[in-house]
Amino acid sequence: MTQRISVECDTCSQGIVFRVGIGGEKIQLFSVACPKCKQKVGLELLLNSKPSSFEGIPMKHFMATVKEYINCHYKDEEADFIPINLHAELVYPKIHINEKFLIPSTMVAQTLMEHAEKKGIFNYDDLTNPTPFGPSFISVFDALSGDANLSSDWFIIKKAYQLNEAGLNDLSQKELEKYSNLASLPKNGRYLENIISDFLFRYIAPNTKLYIDIEDEFEKARNLNNHELKELSDYYKNDLKKFHLKNYIEIFDDYFNNYKDFNRILLNNKIELHPESGTESIICPIDFDKIKMYYGNAYEFFTSHIITLVCVNNILQNRKYDQFEHMTFNKYLKDVSKESKSKPLHNNVNLKKFTDILESTIRNASHHKWFYVDETNIGMLKYRSGGTGAEQTISYVDYLYKCNEITMRLAVLLLIEIYLIEY
Repeated sequence: MTQRISVECDTCSQGIVFRVGIGGEKIQLFSVACPKCKQKVGLELLLNSKPSSFEGIPMKHFMATVKEYINCHYKDEEADFIPINLHAELVYPKIHINEKFLIPSTMVAQTLMEHAEKKGIFNYDDLTNPTPFGPSFISVFDALSGDANLSSDWFIIKKAYQLNEAGLNDLSQKELEKYSNLASLPKNGRYLENIISDFLFRYIAPNTKLYIDIEDEFEKARNLNNHELKELSDYYKNDLKKFHLKNYIEIFDDYFNNYKDFNRILLNNKIELHPESGTESIICPIDFDKIKMYYGNAYEFFTSHIITLVCVNNILQNRKYDQFEHMTFNKYLKDVSKESKSKPLHNNVNLKKFTDILESTIRNASHHKWFYVDETNIGMLKYRSGGTGAEQTISYVDYLYKCNEITMRLAVLLLIEIYLIEY
C-alpha cells in the first residue's frame, strides 16, 4: 500500500510529496536528503490497528498515521512539490525516486524474487497460496520471509531471559506465552532455548542455508570423532554457555533497539542481494549516532565468539578440539588479535566463507571515533581506519547491509551454540 503525504522542509521551504510504501512494523521511520538543501527530512508513521477498506469492503493492506514530522511539516500539495518514493522495507533505484506516477515497488519486488530464485533461496511457486477459489497472491515481504513481529518478539525473549536469570522461572515462562509464533511450536518445545532458535531461524529466513552449511561441518565432526565433539559440547556448556548467552542478549538488544534503521534493507540481506548492486538510493541515517558503533561492537563480539567454529575445525583436522597445529589453545584465546581469530578457518571452505565478510577498517574507525555522516551528502559516511588512516567513504546503505550481514552470522553462531547445548 502506497500513501501520499505532502510536506514542506523546515530548512528551505521546499515542498515534497512523500509517496510512502507502508511496511509491516507498527512504527516506521523514513528519512531522506531534502532535494534542495540536502538536510534530513522524514516521517515517523504509526501503522493503523485495522486494515483499510474500499467502499466498505475490508482489504489486507494497512494505512498509517503520521506520528512525527522530521525537519518538515504538513502542507497541502502544490504543483511544484517534488515527489519522493520511499518504502519501509524496499530500496528503490535512484532513477525511480522522483517518479510522479509510477510506483517502483512492483519492479523492485520482481528483482528481489528473481535474484532469490537464482540463488536457490526462494521458489516462485511460493508466491501463491492455493485456496478453494483459486490462487491467493502474497506480498514480496511475506514471500521472502519478512516478519513484522520480529522486533516485538525480541523484547519478549529478552525479558523472559532476564526473569529466568533471576530465578523467576514461572514468570519467565508466562512471558514466553506472549511469543507470536508460540502456537507453531510443539508443547514440549516451548522453552527459552527452543524459542530463541525459532526466533533466529525466522530472522535469517529464507536463507537457512547460511546455518545449514555450518551445521554440516559439525555433523562431519560428529561422524569423524563423536567423542571429541562431545568434549567440545561439555567445554562449551561448562565454560562458555552462561557468559556467551549474556553477550548474545546484549548485542541483539543493541540491534533491535535500532531495528528501525536496520530493517530498511533487511529483505536484501535475507537473499544476499546488495541494494547497491545496480541501484542507488537516497535514504540517509535516521539517527546515526545510535548505530555508528554497532558494526565495531558486532565485529568484536563475532571474532571472540567464533571459538566454537575454530574448535570444530580442529576436530575436522583430526586433532582434539583444543589442539592447534602451531600454537596452544591458551595462546589462541589470549594472544591472537581479533583480526587474526578467523585465520585457523582458512583451510575450510564453508567456515572461511562464513567469516570472510569481516571488515576491520570500519571496526577500527568506529572504535577510534572517526566515523561520521558526510555533511555535503548525508547518504554517505566518512571514516578513517584507526582514526589516522586515509579518509574513506561508505554509503549509509552499504553500512546497513554490513551490519545486517554480520548480525545474521551472529544468529547462526548462537544457533550452533544451542546445537551444542542440546548435543
